[in-house]
Amino acid sequence: MERDAQSPAVGLQQSRVVSRLRVGVCDYRNAALEGFLALGSTARPAVPELTRLARDAKSEQVSYWALHALAYVGRDGLPPLIAAVRDPQHRNRPCAASMLGYAGRHGADVSAAVPVLARCLQDPDEGVVAAAAEALGNLAIEPDISVPALAAALADRRGYVRYSAVVALEGFGKAARPAVPALLNAIKDSDNDVRSRAKQLLREIAPEELGQVEQAVHGGAG
Repeated sequence: MERDAQSPAVGLQQSRVVSRLRVGVCDYRNAALEGFLALGSTARPAVPELTRLARDAKSEQVSYWALHALAYVGRDGLPPLIAAVRDPQHRNRPCAASMLGYAGRHGADVSAAVPVLARCLQDPDEGVVAAAAEALGNLAIEPDISVPALAAALADRRGYVRYSAVVALEGFGKAARPAVPALLNAIKDSDNDVRSRAKQLLREIAPEELGQVEQAVHGGAG
């Protein structure tokens, strides 16, 4: 029998899983998330209540779990996730950014979120930047927006931001070629991890350019 989001049985099930998110027991919250994962888009009537819980100023944990549940709902859960990422006062912005990546990997069209995530790469909060970069790399969509933003982040003064950016670019494969100039600069980065990942990615997407740089360096040394 096909599930009907408006049926009393499904409505009762939604009510139960939402109530479990409020309970301060991890097992209950995990069970609630499994319920939303099973319900999928049929749980969309619960979105207003999940949105309210995601904004909960009293409990960071309740907000965290509600953001996860919104990602499991699919398309209808995206607007509150995007709103949370945009809100500088939201306590769980990194989680909201990560959940946009999760929703996209599980079939939701999150293309509207890509510009928002790209702007987050300039955020003063490193946690937000890292989560946004990871989401962009996992999604690997809209490269015309994502790749230039990640390439620019390779010049950020914060080492963790630069590392997050180069790891995210790996997710784009050959589509990351517009970032080659920034990656060539990154192989001279002060952070060894950034240098290593940048060189590895260049070997995959621009071996000739990397070879020319290395040859020039070795030639100069000689």
